[in-house]
Amino acid sequence: MACKWHFPLTDGGHIRGVSTGDAELFKKTPYALFGREILQNSIDVAYNDEEPVRVEFKETTMKVSDIPGIEEYKAQVKRCAKYFETIPADYEYCERILNVLNQDEIKVLRISDFNTKGLRGIEKSDITDNNFLALTKGTGVSVKNGTLSAGSKGVGKNATINLSSLTMVFYSTYTCDGYKGSLGVTELITGFADEEAAKNRTTKITQGSGYYQDEDNELGYSKNLVNIEKSFTKRETEYGTDIFIIGFDGEEGWEKEVINSALDSFMASFVRGKLEMTINGIVISRSKLEDIVYSDIIEDKNKPLIVSQYKLLMGGDKVSVYDIDTDLGSATLFVMPMINEDEQYATHCCTMIRYPLMRIKNYDFGKNIPASAICIIGDNKLGKTLLSIENPQHKDWEPRRLKNKAAEKDIKLILNQIYDEINQKVLECLNLDQNDPIDPFGADEFLPEDLSGGNGLNKGNEQKYKSEKTTFSKKKKVVSPTKPGLIESQDETDVGLMPDIGGIDDSVDGNVMHPTGHNDTQGGQSHAGAEQGGEKDGESEIFKRSKLKVVKFYLICVNKKFGLYKVNFIPLESQEKCYLKIALLDDSGSPVELPIESASINGVDLVKDSKGLFGTFSVTANVKTSIDIKINTYKNFGSGVSVLW
Repeated sequence: MACKWHFPLTDGGHIRGVSTGDAELFKKTPYALFGREILQNSIDVAYNDEEPVRVEFKETTMKVSDIPGIEEYKAQVKRCAKYFETIPADYEYCERILNVLNQDEIKVLRISDFNTKGLRGIEKSDITDNNFLALTKGTGVSVKNGTLSAGSKGVGKNATINLSSLTMVFYSTYTCDGYKGSLGVTELITGFADEEAAKNRTTKITQGSGYYQDEDNELGYSKNLVNIEKSFTKRETEYGTDIFIIGFDGEEGWEKEVINSALDSFMASFVRGKLEMTINGIVISRSKLEDIVYSDIIEDKNKPLIVSQYKLLMGGDKVSVYDIDTDLGSATLFVMPMINEDEQYATHCCTMIRYPLMRIKNYDFGKNIPASAICIIGDNKLGKTLLSIENPQHKDWEPRRLKNKAAEKDIKLILNQIYDEINQKVLECLNLDQNDPIDPFGADEFLPEDLSGGNGLNKGNEQKYKSEKTTFSKKKKVVSPTKPGLIESQDETDVGLMPDIGGIDDSVDGNVMHPTGHNDTQGGQSHAGAEQGGEKDGESEIFKRSKLKVVKFYLICVNKKFGLYKVNFIPLESQEKCYLKIALLDDSGSPVELPIESASINGVDLVKDSKGLFGTFSVTANVKTSIDIKINTYKNFGSGVSVLW
């Protein structure tokens, strides 16, 4: 066996510098993404479903002189520096590597998994069913056996190699098919291929990637396990894979970041006994979860998500479970009200988990909804379809990745259906205990700041509000009345359904009120929401209706599919005969009639008059009013709302 470093030639192809797109994907939160990638790759190749996959992270040191093929590697780094000697960033990159190689010892991180199938396909020369080749030499290539896999984009290995100051990683595997083998991988930059090419500055240059392999083996790997950590011998007898990061660039506290990421991303796997992890002696397993999730290891910013996932998955009287059925398969929803002592753990979102039990994203259902939820999508057609539209980091579903526009539309509709049902079930769950007063809107936003000249509510007018069985969306950005349209979320992951409530410049029965406007005095300067009563030029009516003073209008989607909405508001004055007016804003900001089929209050229908007003109804100052409406449209829309008397 003659193992050595091999650096393939460009043969007139691309020249590689320091930064590449794939590597940049994992630089923002390197340790969190690294831990996530490692665990998902191990879960994907579980061997015995009756036992957990076990992953071990262990930090150690080794002599620089013991790095396999160290002299060949160092010589190539020097040739890379020679090639880029006029480019400061690339030249300095090579100098940093050479400085590390001049030390006596170097850090190494070993990651080993057990109860896995290993990197199968190592004995093959082509990519078919060859996980080993896809991981070590593939770019944008992913070969995953089984029904569904957590990782599928073929760029995850960059999360590992980015943590090496030498960009050097060794892989060793023992597969369930009985094959053993090793391969070293480095991601350098382009350099001269040999000393003669460097001396004469010829075009004989390398791609940058290099491999420590057996030159006598046409499959390009060593059939023996590379012995990086001499005291580690388990791989001789147990199936699985070892990854050795040479020159591990771990900052202080990196273990904590990996643990937080692991629990956030794979809590369901830990709770269900499918995954265990040991990191520098800290054990994360089902039996130890309770101690871990409430400990100082969990960062404050992550505690609500991690603790709520743990509480939801462990079950109990407070957790409600629902099935969500779609044309592509089902999902299971877990919902838990987070009130009283649990309020600090309210996430105000649903954690979306795809088989095999990996968190993909959070769907926000509103910061004023005191609940947490988890939606688990199983091993079915729905899960496979969502896998196909995930981004490379597996952090979101992006329907536009589907080239077929009809298929893109279909998956958007299904996702909206899932989100609608999540909204409905969350509010249904919050209504289970009618003796528990809940304010889903939030008093700070929905009630006036000052009703009596001071701060807060009048004591005589204090009122607690129970949640309605409606769907809610995350609070939206305010849209200018002159530029109507759909409200954009402040969170890129939010796909809520609340329509835009904008202002309207309407000449019939007064200007439609902007949601935050009001009338302070008569005869004063007009402002947003101000009523201008009296006779108007060009109109036959002398007396005009006045606009009711309110705090803020909320137009809330109850069921988008059936066009059901609610208009909620708190009036600042009492009136006996009021009328509801809603107008749709077109693309130019002009008001047009909104196709309202019906409107009612407490089950009593409101009558539509010739001017499109629905009435009459009475309101009481400082008491919430809720009007149910049915609209003949399935599209999101911009709108203006006012109540007249």
